Formats: sequence, structure tokens, C-alpha cells
Amino acid sequence: MVAAGAYLKDSRLLRPLLWGQLAIFASAWAYTLGTQGWEGVQARLGHPYYYVVTLGLVAVIALWLIVFWRGGGWWRWPAGLFALATLLASGSRGPLLALFTGSVAALAFQKGKQRRPWLLLPAVGLVVLAMVSFKAQIPFKPVERLLNDQTSGRELVWKDAVQGWQTSPIGGVGPYQGGPYLTYLFKDGCQLTPTLERNEIRCPESLTRWASVLLIAHNVWLHWLLETGVVGTLGLLAVTIYGTWLGMRQGDPFVMAITFGFAAINMVDVVLTLPSVHFAELWWALIGVTVRRSTKE
Repeated sequence: MVAAGAYLKDSRLLRPLLWGQLAIFASAWAYTLGTQGWEGVQARLGHPYYYVVTLGLVAVIALWLIVFWRGGGWWRWPAGLFALATLLASGSRGPLLALFTGSVAALAFQKGKQRRPWLLLPAVGLVVLAMVSFKAQIPFKPVERLLNDQTSGRELVWKDAVQGWQTSPIGGVGPYQGGPYLTYLFKDGCQLTPTLERNEIRCPESLTRWASVLLIAHNVWLHWLLETGVVGTLGLLAVTIYGTWLGMRQGDPFVMAITFGFAAINMVDVVLTLPSVHFAELWWALIGVTVRRSTKE
């Protein structure tokens, strides 16, 4: 993916991702409403193969693509509202953190002296809407969840990750081998997305043996420590710091939004492991874009 980004050379060539993302949002609303009705949306908007958190993250990426698409035209308003509604209905706090952090970074580090405070509007608007909904007691549960300070059991997963890392601190337990060490998650066995589980679609027997591969430590640094040890984590740290430094020098607002936004959500999730449903690939591709640009400076 780094090589693919180096080949593209420019983050603007990633704009076509937006059309696929809008299709994902449409299918999420259609599937949730078609199978569970409004109650399904109240339980958090879902998708057959996107987790609710990753659905929210994709909505954030779509918002950045729309905002930074200069000269895109009037269609950006309905597209942006659609992405914002999807983020809100997913009820995911991690993507909200990514949206705010990435938007601030894009504003702070964009190239040149021009400053555009309206870049923060999606983040500010979402926070205001969440607060109004909370104060007015609007019966929309996904919004209520955005203001909940509970960790959803993540602290137990983090504890498992640290204990697992201690069994092999230098090189880790191996890529995609950390699942059995995350006992808080592993004990539940093979599960598909929450949306499919609500529709009583269970994990097929053929996938049971691979269930642990999908388990994550809900913190990218703990996850990397668990599976690759100190050696692999230092490698990821070096790539992250180098990519961030190059991005800050180049001042591409979309690159800055992805870099800092992903760094924020990686504190409570893992969005860099490959393969994914395109968001991790995007991060690695943008590393390639920044490295290739640096050779021309």
C-alpha cells in the first residue's frame, strides 16, 4: 500500500473513494431499516460487514474528502449531510474523536498562511447536536451514547494485551496470533458484526477457527506490542513519526486529517492492521504519498 501511494503521488487521486463510501452509507441505512426498522437505527446504525465503529470512521473520512474537495460543486452539501447523519446514527465516540482531532490538525498545519475556520464545522456541529439532544432528552440513543464516558470493557482488553505481551516482550506473539491472549474477547467465540448478530445470523462453522484473527486490543500500540513486541512497535512508531513529520512539512489538509485523526482513534481502537475494509489501506497509502512528495522537494 505504501508503494501504491508512492505511485499515486497525490492524495487528490484518492477522491473516488467517496463514491464507494456513499454507497456504503446507503446500504447501511437500507439494510438496517429493511431488517430491523427504526428500532435498529436506535440500537445503532449497522452494516452487514462493517462494524459500527468502522462505519463511523468511514463517515469521518467521507466528510474530510467532501470538505477538502475544492470546486466540488453543490452536491457536497447533501453528501456531507448524508455522511454526518451516518456518523451520528453509528453512535461511535472513537470516530467523533478522530473527526475533531483531524479537523483541528488540518486547520493548524495546512500549507500557506490561509486559514479556514469553517473546516471545524462538521466537528463542532456534531458536538452541538449531541449536546442539544442530550439536554432536550431527544429519544435518539446513538447520540446519547456519544456522551457516555464508559469504556465498553476496553480496560479489560488492554489488561489482557499487556499480560499477553509480557509472555514475549521482544518479538511479540506473532502477527494475527494475539486473539487467544485477549481473553475478555476470545471467550465469546466467533461472532460476526453486531448488525448480523441482531438479525440472528451466526458465525458459520468454517470461520470458527479463524475467529481469533479478527480480535484487536482496542489500542494500536498495545496491539502492536502484543503481536510484534518492542521491535515491531518501534518500527510502527518510526513510520508514524516520519510520516507525520513529512505531512506537517507538506501541509496537505487531507493527509493531516487522516494522520492525526487516525492517531486519535488508535488510542481506543486499531485502524492500521491489514487487510481492512479500506480505511487501513488508506493510511498506508498516504504514507507512500508523503514519502514520494518529499523526494521532489
